[in-house]
Amino acid sequence: MKTLTKRQRKVFPQHIDPYLLSAKVVLLGLFAAQAPELDYRDYGDIKIYRADYRRISTDLIKVRYLLHDALNAGVTDDDVEQAVRGSSLGFATANGALYVDFTPSQYWPTEYRAAVVRALVSAVAAADQRHAL
Repeated sequence: MKTLTKRQRKVFPQHIDPYLLSAKVVLLGLFAAQAPELDYRDYGDIKIYRADYRRISTDLIKVRYLLHDALNAGVTDDDVEQAVRGSSLGFATANGALYVDFTPSQYWPTEYRAAVVRALVSAVAAADQRHAL
């Protein structure tokens, strides 16, 4: 794994070493760490812009908590694959490197972190269910 940038490192809680998580969980965390690149000029009203910005910021907080839950639940790459099956998220390989493939339905900045939250919630639930058996 490459050295993480400051922005990428901030998505992982301080007590979590990304090397302890499965590779696909780390990729989802790094994908969520991207800046949303919202532009207030795309909005007719600053209130709507701020509401979207708050929702996106809240999704990042949820991702941080879910990364902690993923470590505690022992989420595997198979759990993540099962969680993203049939969703707008997926994984692809290019030049020997695995990356997150995301297809937004409308507006990328407001959807990408919410998609990561849904995938991590599902993966943690699958890991918890596997351990409960």
